[in-house]
Amino acid sequence: MYTAAILSTLVLSAFSFVNGHGYVQEVVADGVSYTGYLPYSDPYYNPVPERIIRAIPGNGPVTDITLIDLQCNGDSADGIIGTSPAPIYGTGPMITYMAAAPEGTNVTAWMPGIEAVWFKVAEAGKTAAGLWASTDILTENDSIYTFTVPTSLKPGQYIIRHEIIALQSAYVYPGAQFYPSCIQLEITGSGSAFPTSFVSFPGAYTPDTPGIAFDVYTNTSSFNFADFSDSDVWPSRAQLDRHLKRPRAYVLRKTCTAAACMTSSENSKVEFELWTLDSVSYGTAVVLAVAVLARRKGCSRDRNESNQETATKVREASVGRRAWIVTCDLSSKEQIGGVIQRITSPESENGLGLDIDILVNCGGIQRRHPAELFPDDDWQEVLQVNLSSVWTLSRDVGHYMLARRERSNDDGVIVPRGKIINIASLLSYQGGFTVPAYAAAKHGVLGATKALSNEWSAKGINVNCIAPGYIDTEMNTALINNPTRARQILERIPAGRWGSPADFEGAVVFLASAASDYVCGETLTIDGGWMAR
Repeated sequence: MYTAAILSTLVLSAFSFVNGHGYVQEVVADGVSYTGYLPYSDPYYNPVPERIIRAIPGNGPVTDITLIDLQCNGDSADGIIGTSPAPIYGTGPMITYMAAAPEGTNVTAWMPGIEAVWFKVAEAGKTAAGLWASTDILTENDSIYTFTVPTSLKPGQYIIRHEIIALQSAYVYPGAQFYPSCIQLEITGSGSAFPTSFVSFPGAYTPDTPGIAFDVYTNTSSFNFADFSDSDVWPSRAQLDRHLKRPRAYVLRKTCTAAACMTSSENSKVEFELWTLDSVSYGTAVVLAVAVLARRKGCSRDRNESNQETATKVREASVGRRAWIVTCDLSSKEQIGGVIQRITSPESENGLGLDIDILVNCGGIQRRHPAELFPDDDWQEVLQVNLSSVWTLSRDVGHYMLARRERSNDDGVIVPRGKIINIASLLSYQGGFTVPAYAAAKHGVLGATKALSNEWSAKGINVNCIAPGYIDTEMNTALINNPTRARQILERIPAGRWGSPADFEGAVVFLASAASDYVCGETLTIDGGWMAR
């Protein structure tokens, strides 16, 4: 009977196997390290340690592919039991399978037997440069092999079967040497997809399977998994292509400067796929920062077309990167309400046919009046552009991301977590002077961010904020040109300077990338130390 294993919670992220001589000696799941079964020490402890990996008799291989030992290794394996470790001299592939324990069954006691319950989730063979996964590549990576559980996979208790296959003696059968290890995990998350094609162990390979007999010394061609096994990696390449063939739109929005927005609606018209209304602010730095992450990119400009330079920079940042321009008046509820559909609808419906992975709501307009004299029109305008548009775009992008994830789960397609980044302000915490509408809007942005995060974090969308301090941009021209106020502000900033748009690049990249997948509803304050004073 196998040793009872620790159940590790894997929140749909990459995890690594640290390979020893013919077996996995450590598993790292979600950054937590679990010691594997150690065949030359664990049996001699009393009690025997509980491990995440099922017990194996030694580091020797299985060569008879008709034995049940091919599944998870076992006492009847062909390997020499109880001797000192023998190194693997062979070259060959590594393949990873998974099997779901029946509902209500504890995976630590489940024995799949010869049932066809296994589906392939990863494979690594021979590269075009002639490097083999089980030796060359594994050696380059310090014996660490990493793969990602499909994000669409439904939660449950699973066995993950990782095998190293050594082909140095595989010129005849039996000759290929199989080193399987079985890891017991509980997968959590919001996925709902499950494969429909399975194999059994034994049964997945036969003595006549191409690749079981493979002369690595004379066969210099690549290792063809299609010949070696009838099972494909799940989700299949075709399923991934159906999703990934659509260009990825990394959507940023920012608003116009006061000068651009104080006149007619025509002057507040913005062209965006990044949504933006002004050309001199956080926009260029933010766009270029996210462009580092993007396969394809959107960009924007205001009426003076200066942000066309940003579009050019984005296109030049990487070969094949693209930029789209979409026109929208952010002061118009009607236009804002239809722009996401316009971006994501297929070309046959006059849309761009883009996927949206990242939305950055950045910037804002400013109106300054004593509170007792603050005009209603200015109040409504500031709240519309700085808060209502943020809400509408976040809501609509969130709705799109949730629907896309539901569709992808049904297809078994892996999609990235959605990222929504809202730009708040120091006035999300403070009241300021003569800017009550701006303070009210930015307080609202902070609250909306937390509310959306509470609802969407478990559904694959991260919603966070960045709160800038005093930044040297056009919107702050009035403060910068006021010698007294500018001096007072600078005296309070411990960093001793006003901020610049470049100060936000790292923060945007962090919140837009997988590095922030566990960051939910937070506000990253970038203010040179203002709030700490």
